[in-house]
Amino acid sequence: MKEPKDYLVLPLDVARDDLALEIVERTRGLVGVFKVGLELFTSVGPSIIGKIKGISGAGVFLDLKLNDIPETVSRAIKVSKAHGVDFLTIHPDEAKEALSKVEREEREGLKILGVTVLTSLSGQKLSLLGYSEGLLRNIETLVAKRAELLWDAGVDGFVCSGQEVAHLRARFPKAVLVVPGIRPFWSVIPGEDQKRIVTPKEAIIRGADHIVVGRPILKAPDPRKAAQRILEEIEEGLRWRSKTSTP
Repeated sequence: MKEPKDYLVLPLDVARDDLALEIVERTRGLVGVFKVGLELFTSVGPSIIGKIKGISGAGVFLDLKLNDIPETVSRAIKVSKAHGVDFLTIHPDEAKEALSKVEREEREGLKILGVTVLTSLSGQKLSLLGYSEGLLRNIETLVAKRAELLWDAGVDGFVCSGQEVAHLRARFPKAVLVVPGIRPFWSVIPGEDQKRIVTPKEAIIRGADHIVVGRPILKAPDPRKAAQRILEEIEEGLRWRSKTSTP
């Protein structure tokens, strides 16, 4: 049975392995998954994956948002699996053909997560990128269209904002849903880059399987204390969800 910490994903948004591993050491036992993004991965390479697992025993989420020709993406998936990655992100553009080149047995234990709409994107930015006004009036419609493409391609779940997670949970009950843009009320800073944020408790209630929380923990005077506060909110959300779920 999952514990509250298993829902918590902590991003390691640094450029050195010693800094990343210091964060892992300071928060181990309170975090279920550590996320390795482009900055850390391009700085130190795949060796960081094994080091994180060795210190923490937690999962590793390799957030590279793969988007290239199918052959390149399929090979990257296989290599990521060989390095012991637990979660990997992919864009929908060529996802179907790329995943068709990877047998289910080859990705066993690896969850492929489709990227729907980045939580940093507002309607204004999407308009500048050429999306139609019909989609921009309701970002959930755009998320749903991209999610359908990704699910048909064979992903295991999605990265989505907390504002769309309830809709995706209803539409794809078996999907793994990972929600970034999580900010507890005590940490919100006006004007920050995340546009579609929700609290940890809200995300869990709405059906999130994992929540990504970075700055509220990493910028706190005491990261362990901040992580514990997040876990308490997760636990509250789980209690509420268990009360309202159908037997």
